[in-house]
Amino acid sequence: MKKTIIFLMLLSLTGGYGVAQEKVLLLEDAVKQSKENNPEIQAARQKYLASKSGIIPVRNLPDPVLSIEYDSLNKMNMYGFTQEIPFWGKLSLRGKIAGNEAEMIRNGEYLSKELEVIARTKTSYFLFLAASKAVTIYDESSQLMKSIIKSVEAGYITGKTSQSDVLRAQVELSKMLNMLVIMKQERDAMQAMLNVLLNNKPDTLPGSPVEPVNYDFKYSLEELTAIALKNRPELKAAKNLLEKNKLSTALFKREYLPDFMIGYKRQYMSNTGEYAGHLDMVSLNLPLWFWKQRAMVAQSKQEQEMAQAQYTNMENMTYYDMKVLYTKVKTYQQLINEYANAIIPKAKQLLEISQASYQANKTDFIDLLDSQRTLLALRLEYYQYVVEYEKNLGELERIVGRELK
Repeated sequence: MKKTIIFLMLLSLTGGYGVAQEKVLLLEDAVKQSKENNPEIQAARQKYLASKSGIIPVRNLPDPVLSIEYDSLNKMNMYGFTQEIPFWGKLSLRGKIAGNEAEMIRNGEYLSKELEVIARTKTSYFLFLAASKAVTIYDESSQLMKSIIKSVEAGYITGKTSQSDVLRAQVELSKMLNMLVIMKQERDAMQAMLNVLLNNKPDTLPGSPVEPVNYDFKYSLEELTAIALKNRPELKAAKNLLEKNKLSTALFKREYLPDFMIGYKRQYMSNTGEYAGHLDMVSLNLPLWFWKQRAMVAQSKQEQEMAQAQYTNMENMTYYDMKVLYTKVKTYQQLINEYANAIIPKAKQLLEISQASYQANKTDFIDLLDSQRTLLALRLEYYQYVVEYEKNLGELERIVGRELK
């Protein structure tokens, strides 16, 4: 009867990976919440918006200067204004430079930070999932071991099993209970990290993570690389920097050309208020110290070459990152499928055979214990591979610049 109970609990242990809970947290909901509430993303977004707001001031004329003067010699009041007007094209170039700086911040800091936080959120989500599953697995295994201990103790009383089998079972149970405590701590730590990324309060219970239905990844490396070269935010930011330096070179070349100052002044007799005439004024600065402009142009060209080198390096790193991450994703995808479809089912079958043999007194307790340990380890490894798959997939999405479904 005792061994029949063991058999039923073995079936329960091998039949599923956890107990469904009422409150769940879907991955897409976690990603949405982190995008909306994460402080790092919000800070990067505000920095981009601030840089975008700075475009209008630099591409518009400086403020005019109003003047009120009194000529004591001629007894006249004078009212006028002056306006500085940069040479044609300078304001437009300054606006384009500011626009490229804003786009560089958008791509290199805001969008890249958003993708980075999303990748970290997904990693934390699946670490939370793996820790939660480990708690369930160790809890199920410890319950099974308690039943085994009762059976072995009963056998020891009747002389069918040795005291060493009882001690082995008790030690194994102690190890499982210790690991159960450790994995509960790990689960709580992963939940806390997820709360940080979601900008939740520390004691918030976000809900239980949900395991994906399948791990179907059908993209080719060539397809993903083409998407990454087009969409990767860091690559776009490097291109923005290159364009900014090209525009800066064009602007510094225009510094050889003068800026203008126009003015208008009306005069009135101070004692009678009678109109006494007006003055028109046009002046320009003379950029005689041309070596200053020459140095600025040379510096800008060097920065342009630097930006080109940085862009080329980022492009090369994109090829490298895609190759490494794609290989890892495909590898862990294969491992997950092999564990789910072949290795774990065989381990279940081995445990059932060992249990049947133990019931028939055809094998000893060590074989049953080894079979149980093997299945336990494989179930834990399975979720470790799930974490690695999802972590590398998240990094791949960060490089590609979009979600991969």
